[in-house]
Amino acid sequence: MNNNNQSFSDSSQSKGSQWVERILRVVLASQRNMSETGAKKRLIHSGKINDNYNFPYIYLKKYKIFPYSIDGFPVGVFNSESKGNICILYLHGGGYVDQPLPFHYKFLNELSIETGMQIHLPLYPKSPKYTFKDTVPFVFQCYKKLLETFKSENIIVMGDSAGASIALVLSQYLKSQGFPQPKHTIMFSPCFDISLSIEDNPNIDKDPMFYKALLKTNFLAYAGEEKELVNPLASPEFGDLKELAPMSVFIGTKETLYPYVQRFFEKIEKLGLDNAKCYPYFNLLHVFPLMPIPEAKDAKEKVKRIILS
Repeated sequence: MNNNNQSFSDSSQSKGSQWVERILRVVLASQRNMSETGAKKRLIHSGKINDNYNFPYIYLKKYKIFPYSIDGFPVGVFNSESKGNICILYLHGGGYVDQPLPFHYKFLNELSIETGMQIHLPLYPKSPKYTFKDTVPFVFQCYKKLLETFKSENIIVMGDSAGASIALVLSQYLKSQGFPQPKHTIMFSPCFDISLSIEDNPNIDKDPMFYKALLKTNFLAYAGEEKELVNPLASPEFGDLKELAPMSVFIGTKETLYPYVQRFFEKIEKLGLDNAKCYPYFNLLHVFPLMPIPEAKDAKEKVKRIILS
């Protein structure tokens, strides 16, 4: 796999990252042993929270987020007063179910200030009420809305986890609809295959942020039915990978999703494509670039270089 990360890929895990991992193992211990019944109850509870969900006032005020809506779903703009000609469409993670967490807001606020760019954060349709058949067209509408102000070559699509997967799907969907590709697609810990087809995944019990029952429940809800788990609009690994925007993937080698990223880049290499780069970080966890750790600072600097290049 193409390794473009020299700072952390072959070094030991930082002490800060080790402490964060220990905390997560304690905080998330109960969820790791969650049954399928428990996962379904959590999904139903999340669905109730998502009904008519909007940006919390505390974040709108603290980060000066400018809100608007598309098809009845809220979109928030960080650094809305920016007059720059480049913007970011950010698709947040949360297992296709959960709304943005505090670290999403903090990360996006800092990135918008440091790059001087607008960042548009849509609260896209979530499971269990909606499936990928609703989410993908909505994200497409968000992209089309940005095209009214920005050129496609000045739009960067970025996302983490479930949002990273949707970001790649968007690039594929744009191609199928005859729309221009964005400047770049940046993905943190993407879910390339929500069917979880790697049965002997060596990382399945290493990542404290992933719980098997919860993963399967959330992914199936997003797909709508089992046969749709391998639909390219839900699992982009099975879609068309040619003639897409340049891609950059940031992933921790301890992640449950790391073997899927390895397999994805093997396919990229077999196709002879040179538009995708992977930045694997040794022993790190899911969506580590948004964590308060040294490796995240390194990843963020790489992201800024990609954005500003």
